[in-house]
Amino acid sequence: MAKFKFQLESLMKYRKFQRDQCRQVLADVLRQESDLLREIERTRAEREQISEEIRVGSNRGEINVQRNASRRFYLTQLDLKIRQINLQLEQVRQQLELCRKAVQQADAAVKALEQLKEKRLKKHEYLETKQLEVEMQESWNATQQIQF
Repeated sequence: MAKFKFQLESLMKYRKFQRDQCRQVLADVLRQESDLLREIERTRAEREQISEEIRVGSNRGEINVQRNASRRFYLTQLDLKIRQINLQLEQVRQQLELCRKAVQQADAAVKALEQLKEKRLKKHEYLETKQLEVEMQESWNATQQIQF
C-alpha cells in the first residue's frame, strides 16, 4: 500500500502557525484589557479614598484650605487618569474584536484544510482498497487458470 501524502501539508502547517500567532496576540490583548481594568479599579479606589478624607476632614471642622485644594487638584488628576485609561480600554477592546475575528478566520482556514486532508485520505484509502481488491481478484483468477 502506498503511503498517503497530503500535498498541502506545508500550507496547513503555515495556517496553523498563523492561527497560533493570532491566538497569542489575542491573549496579549486580553491581558492588556485586564491590566487596564485593574488600573481603573485602583485609581477609582484611590479617588474614593481621597474624597473620603476630604469629607471626614470637613465634617470634623478641620479646614486646611491648602491641603484641601491640593487634594481636589489630585482628584481632578485622578479623574483625568481614569478618562485616559478608559480611552485606552476602548482602543484595546477594538483590537480585541479584530483579534477575535482574525482567530476565527485563521481557525476556519485550518479547519477547511483539515477537512480537505480527511476527504483526500478517505479517497486514498478507498482507491488503495479497490486496487488491493483488483490485485486479489487477479491473483485468484490466475490461480484458478493454473489449476485448470
